[in-house]
Amino acid sequence: METVEDAERERFLGSPTVRIDGSDVEPGAGERDDFGLKCRLYRSGGMTSGVPPREWVVAAIRSTVAGSNP
Repeated sequence: METVEDAERERFLGSPTVRIDGSDVEPGAGERDDFGLKCRLYRSGGMTSGVPPREWVVAAIRSTVAGSNP
């Protein structure tokens, strides 16, 4: 991302953003609208981290795989 306009167009919630098949791994991220060029923190289970919880990534991968199987 180079500009705020890029961030808004791409629905970029900050760095790092992790997407699987175009979808953000954070549950509820689709409802957020605080796009921009910024650092991103992830909150889960009372903890804050600079990376998303492994469980979110695994769940996003599983959801994508399940959705691609007929």
